[in-house]
Amino acid sequence: MKQVLYLLFIILIIGKISGVSAAEKKNMYKQTRFMLDTYVTIHVFDYESVANDAIIRAFNRMQSLDVKFNHLNPKSPIFEFNQYGSPITDPEILKVVRVALDVSRVTDGAIDITICPLVELWGFYGESPHVPNENDIKDCLKKIGYKNLKLSEDKLERLTEVKIDLGALAKGYIISQAVEVLKENNISSGLVDAGGKVYALGKKEGKMWKVGIRDPRKEASLGYLEISDAAIGGSGDYERFFMENGIRYHHILSPKTGYPAKGIIACTTIHKEPLIVDVWNTTLVAMGDPVKAIETAEQVKDLQAIIVTDDGSVLCTSELNKNMNIIKKAD
Repeated sequence: MKQVLYLLFIILIIGKISGVSAAEKKNMYKQTRFMLDTYVTIHVFDYESVANDAIIRAFNRMQSLDVKFNHLNPKSPIFEFNQYGSPITDPEILKVVRVALDVSRVTDGAIDITICPLVELWGFYGESPHVPNENDIKDCLKKIGYKNLKLSEDKLERLTEVKIDLGALAKGYIISQAVEVLKENNISSGLVDAGGKVYALGKKEGKMWKVGIRDPRKEASLGYLEISDAAIGGSGDYERFFMENGIRYHHILSPKTGYPAKGIIACTTIHKEPLIVDVWNTTLVAMGDPVKAIETAEQVKDLQAIIVTDDGSVLCTSELNKNMNIIKKAD
């Protein structure tokens, strides 16, 4: 699938560390690979051999999960489920599906993992996205619906021939597993950045990690957050979109209307769990109503959110400043 990357909402602000011998002092090391349909960079602050070994192990874990959660990969249980209706029994996939279905119920279907046929109809899985015929959209909506999934303790089944796509939240889970690998290898300071979805492990030389929040419409910054042992991620109409007749059409589609969600152009969420960050920043955009989205975010334990509306207004959850700092004007 052709990668279509545009302005990222998240900008990492990582200062350079003066060069010293790895044998004398710990330093910041990083590696970048292409996976999860984006560029992933892992930064680790440690001795060179320790850092690089941990990074490689973390990438290997991410690579295996990328295959597992990619519904277009024949080796994935999700591919088997979509094509042949084979029940999914993989515990990691079931964990992510369970979170998705819980959020679907809470938001009355604002996010729906069975939206796969609609995304395909719009061409966002391929190289030529386009506006479909209105009747085709109406017909496609009949093929989706999370209530047609049956999730039990140990397996996922489908009641009708729905197809699922976990792209809206699998990245968050995969990031969390990379962080676990780093911790298992005694890494206490590092950062995993997967195309704007970020986890900050520990602190950077005793200081909080600074993560910038970029204006989705301008080459400017709304400010930055200082975080530690937390995840942050953004979604919006700037990530994957196309223009047709002067109108911007993006990939976050409403499972109710069949068209790109309107009202919110960008959302950043912060939580200790990357999976929660990933599912909610997409869901809040899909909700479309900025006020309702903020009210919903307020009800999710430990979730903080920043929303940019289609008129450029910025809304934040009330508890945002308790666990991290937001600077309204960047340095």
